[in-house]
Amino acid sequence: MEPLTKQKLAQWAKTSLKNPNEITDDVCERAINDALEACKDRDAPYFAAEDFAYIRLKLYLKVELDEMDVTLYEAAQKAIKSAPFLNTDGTLVSAKFYKSRNRENLI
Repeated sequence: MEPLTKQKLAQWAKTSLKNPNEITDDVCERAINDALEACKDRDAPYFAAEDFAYIRLKLYLKVELDEMDVTLYEAAQKAIKSAPFLNTDGTLVSAKFYKSRNRENLI
């Protein structure tokens, strides 16, 4: 995953939010840390981490979320949850687990 940066997040937020003066490096850093924690040990797509961080930033700034924001947040969470896990050696492991049972002997 491409690294999230405070500059990218701040630029996006300053162009879309009403009061760009409230957007500080500290708030951006907290939002990015939340996104990285949510994506921990997963090969999550960049857009999902960025969207997650943006919505967290809006929550920290106490900006009311509209329906589109909620949809964006839910889509980001879904993409992160379905992203494959990363092993310590860098290989990917599916994020989907299936419950299985042993077959009973029918004879």
